[in-house]
Amino acid sequence: MGEAGYYLTARWNTHDDLDAQKDRITAFLDEGVKAQDWWQEHRRMDAEPFFKEFESKFPTVFKYLQTCIKLEDPNNEPARVLNFPDEDVNLKFANGWMSLSGIVWHLADWDPFRDFLKSEFGAEAAGWVSDEYLDPWSCIEMS
Repeated sequence: MGEAGYYLTARWNTHDDLDAQKDRITAFLDEGVKAQDWWQEHRRMDAEPFFKEFESKFPTVFKYLQTCIKLEDPNNEPARVLNFPDEDVNLKFANGWMSLSGIVWHLADWDPFRDFLKSEFGAEAAGWVSDEYLDPWSCIEMS
């Protein structure tokens, strides 16, 4: 399975706005790591019992999945969006900004994650990039 470094940054209106969400965001990320491990072990279950149990165990991550998949195929649907970093994780909160980086599956899609930070946690703006798609040579400024 290929992996890549993913990098996300998000901005809140004020430091206080972010500060009010830090514990919830951290809990969501921790729940996400546990949810993806559980998914890997149980993904071959039938959809109805899978998602019922998933919702009871991981309520915030289930709410997140409801925003981005149909909840019909537990084996494949979550694959691109249920990717929470659990290796080389770097999470920082400062001055109304959050930054997160870590290693995840190289085909992960963090668009829904970015959008959930805005809809659920009140981020004003967010964006992400993966070194799977990033050409570091294009970022070098010559002088």
